[in-house]
Amino acid sequence: MELLGDAVFQPLLNDEELSGARQSVLYEKEDLELRPEKEAVLVEMCHATAFGNNTLGLPRQCPEENLELIDRDTLLKYFQTYYTPSRMVVSGVGVDHKELVDLTKRYLKAAEAVWNVEELKDKTIIKPDTTVAKYRGGFNKVGVSYDGLLNI
Repeated sequence: MELLGDAVFQPLLNDEELSGARQSVLYEKEDLELRPEKEAVLVEMCHATAFGNNTLGLPRQCPEENLELIDRDTLLKYFQTYYTPSRMVVSGVGVDHKELVDLTKRYLKAAEAVWNVEELKDKTIIKPDTTVAKYRGGFNKVGVSYDGLLNI
């Protein structure tokens, strides 16, 4: 639980980690373009069609042009907005409930989170997105090329 608390509330997010994450995202995007996993592409297309350009219809991957815009402060602001006790669930299997509650209280302290202790550049308070996914349905026609790849 201590390790989980440190990972969630005390991330380092140094320049080296951010650079590595950017490279990883670029590699995954390139890999998906070269060898598209049909199931992943179809799920993305189904969600985009069914839910439009909101909630479950938004793409899972970050647009390449936004990668350089994401810095440590941006991530800490995101964590400050979404990594709150009211949005978290802790569950355990094969552990005494009282012990789990005690460990959670001891190690998962949002008040001591790095984004609540450090001085953030952006001082604005962001309200979490509470938009409810609404199925709208739709139709999306796609062709398949001779090489078996989807033409979107």
